[in-house]
Amino acid sequence: CVGAAAGFAVKSVRGQTLRPLRPPGSLDEQQFTGVCVRCGNCAQVCPSKIIQPDFGASGVAGFLTPRLHFDEDYCREDCHRCNQVCPSGAIARLSLAAKRRHVIGRAVVDLDLCLLAQGRECTACIRKCPYEAIVMHSADGGFSNEPRVIVDRCNGCGACEAVCPVQPVRAIRVRALMA
Repeated sequence: CVGAAAGFAVKSVRGQTLRPLRPPGSLDEQQFTGVCVRCGNCAQVCPSKIIQPDFGASGVAGFLTPRLHFDEDYCREDCHRCNQVCPSGAIARLSLAAKRRHVIGRAVVDLDLCLLAQGRECTACIRKCPYEAIVMHSADGGFSNEPRVIVDRCNGCGACEAVCPVQPVRAIRVRALMA
């Protein structure tokens, strides 16, 4: 109880909630944590190995539920295996076309960390995005460039985050949408 209260207090002080990225087709967060049976089927079939159990980062209710990590790979546009194996309905059975349209989250660029925005040569996120949702934008009256996310095209697949060379915190991160 003390740990949960401390976690809630930290979230309140920060003014934000820590909402995890869930597999495409997942129910809203409150329903998801109640319906998910934590079987691990989605993680087992994921060829990218981006679905991993949550060990408490999203609170007690989300313990061992699947969450997405784009450390080394992304949610591939040619796969919808996780949508086909969920026994509880926490992850909807989406067709491949519907999965591609489903929004997992949105990519957000931290221009203070971005190599391109600092005048260095890097277009990794622009080149890797399978949805062409990241474009080069001229800034400072054309004197510098920076990546810009086209929100209508971005489904939050994480390809940009996985290839970003900035470490330990990536310059582009996929964030869950706030409901």
